[in-house]
Amino acid sequence: MVVNNYIGTYVGNGKTVTFVCENQVIQPQLEITKTNNSESLYPTAGVYAGDTFEYTIIVTAPEVEDDGGTYIVKDVRVRDIIPAGFTYNGTWSSSSTNTALEQPYGANTPGVWYLGDMTEGDSISITYSVRISLLQDTGIYKDIAYTYGDSILGEGMGDVLGVSATDSSTNFVGTEVLVIEPVELEEGEVLGASIELPQTGAETYLTLGALISMVLGLILLLFNPKRKIKNLVIAGVLLLGIFTFVKPLPAYAFSDLNVRIEEPTSPTNVDNFKIGFVALDIQGRTLEIKCYEGGTAFGPTYTTSSGNCVVDSTIVTGSGTYTFYVVAKVQGEAESVTSQTVTMVVDLGKPLPVTNYDKDEGACSNTLTFKTANDGRTSKIQIFRSSTQPFTANATTLIKEMTVGPNVSVTYTDTPLPNCSTEYYYAIRAVDSFNNTSTFVTDDIVTVVIVPATPTTPTGTGTDTDQDGEVAGEEVVDDGSDGTGGNGGEVIVDENGEVVVDDENGEVAGEDIDNEDGETTDDEDETDEQSFWDEYKYVIIFLGVVLLSSVGYIYVKRRK
Repeated sequence: MVVNNYIGTYVGNGKTVTFVCENQVIQPQLEITKTNNSESLYPTAGVYAGDTFEYTIIVTAPEVEDDGGTYIVKDVRVRDIIPAGFTYNGTWSSSSTNTALEQPYGANTPGVWYLGDMTEGDSISITYSVRISLLQDTGIYKDIAYTYGDSILGEGMGDVLGVSATDSSTNFVGTEVLVIEPVELEEGEVLGASIELPQTGAETYLTLGALISMVLGLILLLFNPKRKIKNLVIAGVLLLGIFTFVKPLPAYAFSDLNVRIEEPTSPTNVDNFKIGFVALDIQGRTLEIKCYEGGTAFGPTYTTSSGNCVVDSTIVTGSGTYTFYVVAKVQGEAESVTSQTVTMVVDLGKPLPVTNYDKDEGACSNTLTFKTANDGRTSKIQIFRSSTQPFTANATTLIKEMTVGPNVSVTYTDTPLPNCSTEYYYAIRAVDSFNNTSTFVTDDIVTVVIVPATPTTPTGTGTDTDQDGEVAGEEVVDDGSDGTGGNGGEVIVDENGEVVVDDENGEVAGEDIDNEDGETTDDEDETDEQSFWDEYKYVIIFLGVVLLSSVGYIYVKRRK
């Protein structure tokens, strides 16, 4: 019997009874959240390479209702990994005086924060500052953190493992930081680029597999309703398993291991870039991380918690769509975790140079006439000018940039000249929407030598003038002779560089012009190559359903 919370019993004469009194242990808990202030500091689009922002981690010991007491978690810690190229700059603050950075952030290694003991209802925040490398590529960069502590029963170090405050099914939390390139706006021109956001909802292949399984089961049930239901279940599970095997789902949490990959800016006009990754193992074991493109591994095996998959021309062999992901595993073990898959659209093509170039010298003006190529790529042209040669074609010598499509005749009058008694030389190139540039067309006493420069990845609106060209020598690039055929609009530009006439006159169509490799380039539009599966996957799936249904029907008819 129980009297006033005491257990009472009867003890007979000569009997010995031993009582063991224990306190009821309340199961300790921890929750964690992580955020960053990059969007609030830079609300326009994202952060730039070299910028500084802050991460904030909050660890809470949530209150438990009707537990009759208060639990304690001892020696609470947070393990946190930030992307490669993000550097902890030594500035932090916390709501608790017990907080300390127990293990500093290293190159591609996590930092460990010590929070001390926490009592039910406590909440501790940590805010620290991070600087982005000046050489950081554009993209969406991700991070990972988790928290752990010890129970008062001493069952083992870190036996209290925190869960995400927003998703109790995982121990890991993380944020995303968008890194962009600074963009200069000129004449309101916009060069489009998109950042693919993470997909949400059910995986397409899983949904298709489930639907096909249901359709197949329904057909079999209609043809022979007396068949045992287990046969239908087996058929459905088998088919669903096949689709799941063909297209495995990304695994964001497997056991104690978690891995995330950067979402790089796409599309891009370069064949070399880096894709960052972060990974954490709750047990602190040594990891092995491998990079993949389209199912093929490349690069070294990484053993750090963050790093970069280095993509070069051996991986990106031409224009097209490329898919990347990373696989992380514990060293010496077979089980692995796969990150989400990210897609990169690469366009390495170049617009063709302008044709029919001619310069008419006036009293204090020069009138340039030319025609953009009928290549389907040209979106604007750039005109450079100098009074000396050789000269460098860059932002300092760029005098005009205008939006002009393919197969368009252009007349531009440069007036008044800076010095009416000086002879000026011009260089013209075409630019496409990916900021790929054509070769230069210049005056017949000027040749162009390209100065090596780092290509850029388009990330938004604006003008790219980082690809310089040095103009020098004496060589005819384009004799300006006219041809026949084709239709195109004529653009007349006044002395201020503004378009004043835009009509459609019969003009000379763009000629086939040798490219930089000396090969003739056709005027047809370039199209991205697609794999057979990507193009016909839904047809194949539909035919598979029809085939399976037909086989099932024939089998049932023969059985009858």
